[in-house]
Amino acid sequence: MQKLLSTLLVLVLAPLAVLAQNKYPIVLVHGFSGWGRDELLGLKYWGGIQGDLQEQLKAQGYTVYTAAVGPFSSNWDRACE
Repeated sequence: MQKLLSTLLVLVLAPLAVLAQNKYPIVLVHGFSGWGRDELLGLKYWGGIQGDLQEQLKAQGYTVYTAAVGPFSSNWDRACE
């Protein structure tokens, strides 16, 4: 029983250790016909009416960037921006 409990604990806690070591920033880029943070009457593309995903991730300690690209921009334009 103790071995089973130990195994379950490792399985549950292992992903947390991996997440804690990740120092890469999160970059949020909307898709076709999307909008930026300051557009569409304050409705956030990332989070919508349920909140602001970017701010929630920042509060958890992540570095988060939101790209501002045109809603109908090409992939080339998106990469350049």
